[in-house]
Amino acid sequence: MTCNDMCPVCPRRHAAGNVPARTIHGARIQFAKPTGPALAAVMFVVDCPDVNANRVGITLVGKVGREFDDCYLPAAQLHREDVYVTCAMKCQRADAEPPTPGEARQCAQHWLYREVAAVRPRVVVALGATAARVLLPDPDAARVDVDTHHGQLYGRITYTGSADHWLWAVEQPPVAGINGVHLVVVNPPSAGFAGSDLMTDVLGDFRALAQVLRALGEGRYPHVVDQYPYPTYAELTTYEDVSAALAPPHSATRGRWVAVDTETDGNTGPPWCLSFSTAPGTGYVIPADAPNALKAFQTWVTGQTYRRVLLHNALFDVRVLARMGVHGFAWRDTMHTAYQLGNQPQGLKPLAWRLAGMEMADYADVVQGPSVAPVLAWGERVLGAVSAAVPTKQPRQKLILEPIHKEWRKQALLLARRLTKLEWWHAGRVGAVAPREYAELIAGHKPSKRALNAAAPAAPVDFPNPWDWWDTREPAAAAALKMFGRGAMPSQSIVHVERTRAIQYAARDADATLRAWFALRNCVRELQRVVPAGGGKPHKTW
Repeated sequence: MTCNDMCPVCPRRHAAGNVPARTIHGARIQFAKPTGPALAAVMFVVDCPDVNANRVGITLVGKVGREFDDCYLPAAQLHREDVYVTCAMKCQRADAEPPTPGEARQCAQHWLYREVAAVRPRVVVALGATAARVLLPDPDAARVDVDTHHGQLYGRITYTGSADHWLWAVEQPPVAGINGVHLVVVNPPSAGFAGSDLMTDVLGDFRALAQVLRALGEGRYPHVVDQYPYPTYAELTTYEDVSAALAPPHSATRGRWVAVDTETDGNTGPPWCLSFSTAPGTGYVIPADAPNALKAFQTWVTGQTYRRVLLHNALFDVRVLARMGVHGFAWRDTMHTAYQLGNQPQGLKPLAWRLAGMEMADYADVVQGPSVAPVLAWGERVLGAVSAAVPTKQPRQKLILEPIHKEWRKQALLLARRLTKLEWWHAGRVGAVAPREYAELIAGHKPSKRALNAAAPAAPVDFPNPWDWWDTREPAAAAALKMFGRGAMPSQSIVHVERTRAIQYAARDADATLRAWFALRNCVRELQRVVPAGGGKPHKTW
């Protein structure tokens, strides 16, 4: 049976009448039927059917299905006949591309939510990001990330309302209760076919799933909780303040380890600050324009040979520290340690969440909004200077423009359109413009005046980010526009962020590096205990 016969509400159904059903690779697009018992404790949700599922009309079959049945489910101590397997999107797109978030959620409202209510699982395992996002409300749906949350209990989802209108709520960390569904996010089994290196990650996720199921069966909730929910972050600007913060009473590492991070003005600009932490739950920021405070930190960090600096992505931070006069120290890189373990993410934010339960703001979310105003001001200067430099038509005279003038005017018009889209994108993020009006603008239509006063939620996440439209490989004429603006376009930078928020963001990076290091060191020690090098005693170099 085709998906068009099964799902009359699908926005991608073919037109009524004698129009043939859509095809993909010569096969009709079918509704992928779920498999499993009517009532199941564990439900697996796939993003969408693949080619084999579309050909057969059954979810998770073919090579991926056999890998799922024979390799991954046994690792989770489960059997295919005991679990319920379904799709978030019931049919495949005609272009074989993954479904958009809007398409997947609309399909889930008609099918998946009803299945969850009928099957009544205790645990729902999302095999991919799309499957996880349709099960979560906004803004949780936008925050879920497979690289960060894979193989761990994300939270407990409670839902109320009718089958046609669901109200979701997410508890993090989850609490005991008989209502609701526990959500676990794992890498999809198909990832192993995309790259052999990912096969280990998928297998590790299903082994972790077995531990989650065992803990839930024992009444425990295996969720990593932030042990320091109310950290202490501060800015230090004097020699005395830095010396006091580095004194032994404030250090949980006995003066041996100090986690350090840096922030710059954009990706390649001058240093903005140095942040450090010597105890979990603490973080301090030294501005780059505080030379005495930086001198105090340099004196302390090089004062004893046993002291070690912990960095995350040392190739970047070491150079920035040298530009601030901090150098000549021994260091360790937590990114290298995570890579050597082979089963941990290398990004600091996903690493801190998995190992320490720390929620951290994304850099783009912090800097993009405050960076809009400086860019708009720069653009206004450019457009004004171009207008003054390009000749205008005089009465009774034929306007003749030089080629460089034509190119300047062309680039100025392009710049004006980009600035307008950037301004409206920011208005959509803060809820100052209706999503429909924003969509019309992004599509190239002229916005109506009514949109300026409209109060509506932020623009949908499907819309592209105008920051991505700026071309860094500019031609000579675009480079000349920089000269009109008296400098290059301002970059997305922490310099534009409100001071208190910037300090909190910078200090939390150093705090996360220290906490991640302690957890990584425990992982290494456990690995050395289980698999000693050469069959002898474990090394004691850590």
